[in-house]
Amino acid sequence: MEIAQIIKTLGQHRVALALTFAFAVFAALFATHRIQVWPLSVEKRSIEYGAAAAQLLVDSPRSSLVDLQQDTAPLATRAALYAQFMRSNTVREGISKETGIPASLIVAQGPFTTLGGRQNITRPSEARSNEVLKEGDTYRLVFDYQQDLPIMSIYAQAPTADGATKLANGAVAALRTYVANEESSQNVPAERRTVVRELGPAEGGWVNAGVNPLFMAIAFIAALIGGCLLILAKDALKRALGRSRERIVSAPTADESVPPPRPRTDDAAFDFTTELGSRPEAVGLSRSIALVESTTPSRAESPKRLRRNDKA
Repeated sequence: MEIAQIIKTLGQHRVALALTFAFAVFAALFATHRIQVWPLSVEKRSIEYGAAAAQLLVDSPRSSLVDLQQDTAPLATRAALYAQFMRSNTVREGISKETGIPASLIVAQGPFTTLGGRQNITRPSEARSNEVLKEGDTYRLVFDYQQDLPIMSIYAQAPTADGATKLANGAVAALRTYVANEESSQNVPAERRTVVRELGPAEGGWVNAGVNPLFMAIAFIAALIGGCLLILAKDALKRALGRSRERIVSAPTADESVPPPRPRTDDAAFDFTTELGSRPEAVGLSRSIALVESTTPSRAESPKRLRRNDKA
């Protein structure tokens, strides 16, 4: 069907087209808002969850923040190593002990800093948590580090803001406990030990991520196209049924389709010349039949001849 014909057909169903447009608007509104009939209210759909962030400084007993002669390259390497190690089951179990959250509910990921030397700039906790939001993960941790700097970042996500803060602080405590236990068990001298310093307590809050407005446009277009297709399909079906009825009405009946036979009497001679034309064989056959009929008595005369023969 051509575009001009489609537009013409839709123009013939203005009421249905108006209802389709209204339904498309409602579908777009419903995709991004919560609609309550009674009492009537419209609220924007959103996803709420708690997010928190904390930063650690991987340092030495003599802090590199105050000692200018302190080489930070080994500490930066240690920070990258810790960021990788924080995804292990050992650390997750330690976090579970610190927070009381089952280890099976904790998901750990990271780091995301590339190895090509590009520096990964720290992002706000809300933006980072929005990036790592994943359906089905109740408690989520993401570990990252600053390239060439002994700083490690922890991003936490939980159903509540307090839960996210608790999870971030638990990750810091679990790392400190594990490092201290390992250094004690291996008798590392105090001047050579690693000190994990927290750059302030974890900060968290609620994140209200609204639904992408693109969903509204997609819902509107899909509903509008679907309604128009239904209008066109209904119109095509109606036209097809109309053509079928016209064929049934205009079709000849059984009496009209077969012409009635031409009435003939038993005594009437069959004129082969008329039926078969003026062909020689038709003319000869007609003459033969006429000769036979002239010598054969008719039905009316036959009973009289039979009675005469009986008397004789």
